[in-house]
Amino acid sequence: MYHLYHDYTYQRPGIPPGAGNHPSDQWLNAQGYHRVASTPPAPASGMMWQASTPPYALVDGLSTPQGAWVVDDNQAPQRYSKLKLKRALSDMGLWSQVKAAIEDAGRWDDFVLAQDLSDDDPDFVAMKAALELDVNAEAILAACVLD
Repeated sequence: MYHLYHDYTYQRPGIPPGAGNHPSDQWLNAQGYHRVASTPPAPASGMMWQASTPPYALVDGLSTPQGAWVVDDNQAPQRYSKLKLKRALSDMGLWSQVKAAIEDAGRWDDFVLAQDLSDDDPDFVAMKAALELDVNAEAILAACVLD
């Protein structure tokens, strides 16, 4: 991909009219178009590229992305497999207690109809807080993350 620069200022992406099928970089550079450098890799998971204005600058003949990696505050909610969770709790002998708590709360039909469990669902969060189990719930959930 190429970007057009006029007076070393980013204008727009594209290839000039009349460039043909395989224009050389030298020809494109003479027309004001420069190859686009890729965005640098994320330093850690859970981060997103926040582009500055303008989003690109001409650096050493390449149209280079301008901006910074920032922590993504709007990460997707974590989803959990109901089957993995049921099996993990059954292996620990806790499934009957959890099932009874869900039924007592009147949420069994919701549990059965749900495709998966999500940490942004208020019912799931409330049930997780209400259950008093002598286990590390976060470790169990980490093993049940939906692939």
